[in-house]
Amino acid sequence: MGQFKLFFRDITRYAGAPEIKPLWLAFLLLGAIIVINVFFLPAFLAWLTIILFLAGLVILIISSLRAARAGTEIKIKNRELESVIDGLDAAVIGYDPSFKIIAFNKAAEKFFNISAQEVIGRQFNPGSVRNPRFRQLAQVIFPSFVPLINQISEPNVWPQIVDIVLEEPLCEFRTILTRIADEKGEVLAFFKIVRDRTREKVVLRSKSEFINVAAHQMRTPLNAINWTFESLIKSITDKNLKEVIQSGYEVSQRALKIVNDLLDVSRIEEGKFGYNFENADLSEFIKNILGQFKLFAGQYQTQLYLKPLNEKFTVRIDPQKLSIALSSLIDNAIRYNVKNGNVEISAERIGQQPFVRLIVKDTGVGIPPAEIEKLFKKFYRGSNVVPMEPNGSGLGLYITKNIIQQHGGEINVESILDRGSTFSFTLPLDFSLIPTKEVFQEEN
Repeated sequence: MGQFKLFFRDITRYAGAPEIKPLWLAFLLLGAIIVINVFFLPAFLAWLTIILFLAGLVILIISSLRAARAGTEIKIKNRELESVIDGLDAAVIGYDPSFKIIAFNKAAEKFFNISAQEVIGRQFNPGSVRNPRFRQLAQVIFPSFVPLINQISEPNVWPQIVDIVLEEPLCEFRTILTRIADEKGEVLAFFKIVRDRTREKVVLRSKSEFINVAAHQMRTPLNAINWTFESLIKSITDKNLKEVIQSGYEVSQRALKIVNDLLDVSRIEEGKFGYNFENADLSEFIKNILGQFKLFAGQYQTQLYLKPLNEKFTVRIDPQKLSIALSSLIDNAIRYNVKNGNVEISAERIGQQPFVRLIVKDTGVGIPPAEIEKLFKKFYRGSNVVPMEPNGSGLGLYITKNIIQQHGGEINVESILDRGSTFSFTLPLDFSLIPTKEVFQEEN
C-alpha cells in the first residue's frame, strides 16, 4: 500500500515535468486503441493488444518517473552549483569550445562591470578585444592579447595557471583555467577562475620598496663599521681588546649579509636581479667555490671532498649568481654538520636527459620531515638549527632556489634527521632550456 502511495505522490509531484509529457500522450493513445479494438477487433485480439499496451505503458511510467526524478535532482544540483559559484569572491567565466559564454557569476559582473545578461550566450573571438565594452573580458579569455603574461603552471598541464597584467585601467589578475570533458575526452566546456590581485600587488610592491630603501640606507653605515673594525683589528695589539673587536666585526658582517640578502630578495621579486650568462667548465667552477671554504670548514672541524667528475661538463651560467647558490648550500652543510663530519660535492649526468645534477651531501643534523616542504620559503629556518645558529635570516635557500630556477634547473632535498642531508640541483646542458627572460616565480 505504501508503494502505491509513493507512486501516486510522484505522479502528482512530477505531473508537469517535461519528462512526464510523453506519458500523457501515451494515455490518450491507449484510450484511442481501446475504442478501436472494441469496435473493430475480435475480443481476444482486443484484450491481447490492450494488455500488451498496458505493459508497455507501465514500463513507460516507471522510466518517465525515474527520468523526472533524475531531472529534478540535476536541477537542484545545478542551482546549488550556481549558488556556490555566485557566492565566490573570484570571478568565474564559463564558455564552450566555440567561446560562447555559458556562465558569468556576480563577482565577474563586478570585476568587468558587465552584467551576466549582456554576455551569456554571446560568442567571443580575438576581434572582441577591439570592443571597449568587452576589451578586458576578451583579453582574459584570449591572454595572448595581454600586454604582460606570466605562465605559472607547466605547459599542457591542467589546470592552467597564468598571471596577466591589463592596462587602462591597470589590473593584475591570476587566472586558473580548467576544462570539462566527456567520457571520450572531448572537451565540453572551459571554466576560468579570475582573482583580482591588483591591490595585493600594490601592497607587496610598497613593502618591497620600503625594504629596498631601508636596506640601502643600512648598507652604507654597516660598510663603514666593518671598515672601522678591520682597521682596529690590524692596529690593536692588546689581546683582550682585539677579541672584543673581532667579535664586533663578526656581528657587523652578519648584519651586512642580512642586508645584502634583503636587497637580493627585493631584486629577485622585482625581476631585476640581473643575470649575465657565459659558458663555464663545471669542474673548475666547483673547485673555485670549494677553495673559498677551506678555512671555514677547518673552523667547524669538517672535511670537504670533491668527488671527481666522470666527464667534462660545459654549462651556461652566471658565475656570480650561481656561486651564491652553491656557496649557500655548502655553507649550510658545514655550519649544521657534526664535529669531524664530512661534506661531499659531486656532479653527474641524469641518464639520457640534457641535465647535469650537482649534489651537496653532508653528515649533519638533518631536517625534520615535516619541515622539508617549508625549507625554501622566505624567512623559514629549521627548528633544529635555530639553537645552533640563532642569527640566520632564513633567506639563503629562498635565494638559492630562485637562482637555480632562473638557470633552468630545479632544486631538491632529501634528509634523515640526525643522519645528514643531500641537496641537489640540476643545470641544463641544452642551453635552449635556460629561460630567456628573468621571471620571478612566487611562493605557493
